[in-house]
Amino acid sequence: MAPAGPTVSRYIPSWPPKWITNRWTTFKVRWFLELLGHLGTRLIAQITPDELLDPALVSPALLPMVADEAPSRTVLCAGAGHFAAANVTLTQGVQIGADADTGAQLLECWDQVTDRTNEFVPAYGFFQAERELASAGAGIEA
Repeated sequence: MAPAGPTVSRYIPSWPPKWITNRWTTFKVRWFLELLGHLGTRLIAQITPDELLDPALVSPALLPMVADEAPSRTVLCAGAGHFAAANVTLTQGVQIGADADTGAQLLECWDQVTDRTNEFVPAYGFFQAERELASAGAGIEA
């Protein structure tokens, strides 16, 4: 395998790591680590102790995300050695339409739009669009 670039070597000193099993995984890891190198901001650096910004506290998140059995429909959050999964849910919402005052109506219904009672995790990505079209009476079932 080709040697790692400087950013990749910074995060994973021994390249390639033993858990990389194929070229596609190698590409995904390199891409992610290059992205990691650009994510730090001055604001974060000003409010977070340097030892908590160590890439070694985030890079273990790569393993489950690039493994051959990597989860789908998963957002993994990582920082300072803490790992969590973020979940996307939909509220029941409200059908308003497209009148001239839709924005004002939306403001009036905001509590209903954001009410998390009976929120749910969509079964697949297009479910939101199907639900919106069904609510608008477009003859599509959600």
